[in-house]
Order: sequence, then C-alpha cells, then structure tokens
Amino acid sequence: MKAQIGLAFLGSLLLVVLCRPHQGQTVPVVPPSFPATTAPASRTGLSADQRAKMKSQRLREAFRKLKRDSERLAEGSAQLKEIIQNSNPHTYSIGTFKKAEDLEKLARKIKNRIKRGFR
Repeated sequence: MKAQIGLAFLGSLLLVVLCRPHQGQTVPVVPPSFPATTAPASRTGLSADQRAKMKSQRLREAFRKLKRDSERLAEGSAQLKEIIQNSNPHTYSIGTFKKAEDLEKLARKIKNRIKRGFR
C-alpha cells in the first residue's frame, strides 16, 4: 500500500515538473475561441423551411413505423394466444417461447421509440 502511494506521489510530482514552464520561458496565452454566431442555415446549407419540411417527414415516417410495429405486436399476441389455447396444458413448444421472446423485443422497441419521442 505504501509503495502504491509513493509511486502515485512520484508520478504526480514528475507530471508537475514536466508540465510547468522552464525558467525564463513564457507560456503563450491562447484566447478562447468562440463559435461563429452564424445562423444554423448557413452551416447546413438548408433554409428554415427545408429543415421544417425534413423534420415533418421524419416525424411522419417514425409514426408510420410505430403504427406498423404496433399492428405487428397485436397480430403476434393474437397468434401467441391461439398457440397457447391449442397447446397441451402440461407442455409448451419451443416455438411458443420463441414467439413470446419476439413479441417482448418488439414491445421494447416500441416502448423505446415512444420514450425517445420520435427522434
């Protein structure tokens, strides 16, 4: 333990000695650079109308995917219900577990998409 503390002290001492300027040497002061105060349109090359239209298209596409996935989830849950009703009460097939796992993944995907807010 003492060896580790001593080694850490030597390392920090060496870092301080190497990083400070030598005698007579000055460290140049670099002024902080601030980002240019230009409009975002000039950085992307798109106007505000074009950006709004693109955002609207992304939102429509995300909502379309959400509706499609929710329909798939509803169909899959109906299929799983039918599989379970037609199966033996003492044993279940591997397909039943696989179907349930697939539905869980799809439900998580839908939940995360809603949580992110269509970003």
